[in-house]
Amino acid sequence: MTWGEIQILSLQKMFLNNQAISVDDLETLKTDKKYAIYLNAMPATANEGISIILSRGVSYSVDATIDETNFDKDLSTDEFNVVNLEDTFTDYDSLKSVMVNFEDFNNYVIKLNKYLLLPKNIDGSIIVSYRTEPKALTTSTGSNYKINLPIRVLSILPLYIASELYKDDDISLATIYRNQFEAELAGLKPQRDDIHFTSVNGWL
Repeated sequence: MTWGEIQILSLQKMFLNNQAISVDDLETLKTDKKYAIYLNAMPATANEGISIILSRGVSYSVDATIDETNFDKDLSTDEFNVVNLEDTFTDYDSLKSVMVNFEDFNNYVIKLNKYLLLPKNIDGSIIVSYRTEPKALTTSTGSNYKINLPIRVLSILPLYIASELYKDDDISLATIYRNQFEAELAGLKPQRDDIHFTSVNGWL
């Protein structure tokens, strides 16, 4: 789901449109006084909603391959190759697991939640699974930008946006949306997974 689609769904919940509108109309709507105040406030409100969702334990992880091009030569030692996960993955939040040759690998060290230390004797493909944290949305974020969260999470975000932005217009409707958001959020099952930390050098 794109940021533009979320904005349209949020506008529809606030009954602002008397006729059909699409993502292609958003740039024009930003110059319309009827819509501009809501559209300009949406990024910050959406960020707030995402923060609330993530704080309730709902997370999303992705798998990615790393290789020697990701090793930080300045930080690597005779024992370890070091990967700065925050620099390597722009949506990185925290490490979930590591696999080598498609098998679980626990003989690694994680420092400051971002420096992954891998023994230099590893031979084969390396895959890391990490939890994501979407980039903060701004008024300049493009309509085609895809927020890196599952659809089950993004589908309830317009409820939160509408509940916050429509308070001054219709508090009753805004309250209904907030209650619906909370009910839907309670129904989202947090991922149950463990982060494996194993020190191979007595650092942890």
